[in-house]
Amino acid sequence: MTVNSIKQYGIWSWGHVIYDYRGFLDNMKRLGMNSVIIWNDIVPLNSEDVLDYAHSLGIKVIWGFAWGWVDKCGENVKSIDAEALQKLSDDIADTFAGDYQRISPDGIYFQSFTELGSDSINGVSVAEAVTELVNKTAARIFEKSPSTEILFGLHATSVKDHLDTIAKVDLRIRIIWEDCGAFPFAYDPLCTESFDETKSFADKCLHLRGEDEKSGFIIKGMTTLDWSCFEYHTEPYTVGEASRELIEAKKAEVAPKWEKLTEGWKKNFGLCRDIIRQIADSGSDVYLYGLVEDGLFETEIPKPAALLSAIIRDPNLTDSEAAEIIE
Repeated sequence: MTVNSIKQYGIWSWGHVIYDYRGFLDNMKRLGMNSVIIWNDIVPLNSEDVLDYAHSLGIKVIWGFAWGWVDKCGENVKSIDAEALQKLSDDIADTFAGDYQRISPDGIYFQSFTELGSDSINGVSVAEAVTELVNKTAARIFEKSPSTEILFGLHATSVKDHLDTIAKVDLRIRIIWEDCGAFPFAYDPLCTESFDETKSFADKCLHLRGEDEKSGFIIKGMTTLDWSCFEYHTEPYTVGEASRELIEAKKAEVAPKWEKLTEGWKKNFGLCRDIIRQIADSGSDVYLYGLVEDGLFETEIPKPAALLSAIIRDPNLTDSEAAEIIE
């Protein structure tokens, strides 16, 4: 490896499960992370405070919001025809202008209707519809705010057989790939089937749109939301300012989750290292984010997150060096 292709790396999380944003960002800084994606249903009331504190640590804040993504997309997204796409594009452009442009974020991240097990919705191609929506809507945002960085969170499951269509996504937009196959793109660090196919697919993503490709990946295998009790936020709220009592109460719930996940990372961290090394050597322009949701990262750095950061900083990390971190 000569030059590491990974330009930014950090954490992806929903905002409402960040309980102490200062502690969260402090621990990111300790791991050398320089970018965070925080997803919210609505812009937090303290968004500018979060931006200011992150910037004081040299960390960029990318605010995430939905461009047609909803929980259980396959059940809840009913139409992606031309009329539906136009209305959605109008709503997104209005949301950006009204909510995000005013706070001057370091970038925006979105997901759309691609978190599916199939490649179509009511007979309409997901790949074709999302490419049309993304290009049309991003063009409107760039017209108002040319310097805004736009990150497109794309779930591979619904478009993996239609990469020729996805290759038409505007090159100014960075595609952040999710669900690309086995660990480290799978939620379970013990999910290693089809690893060779996963590596091959990742290579296609890294070079999909040619030499000027801007891409990224979400690394998983860490804590996630409890979707059985998930609720959308419909009222204004602050991110990362929970009481110490709430944080302490969460610890007993979170600790066994990390213990189980750490055992999986002990067994399969070498596969994560192989993928990271492939990405780092690609010659592309890449961002990486570890998915850490509701894991109390703000109170203690979990071993899998520490190991992931170490591998990103040095993709040639030895087994013995990795073992010192994860044991």
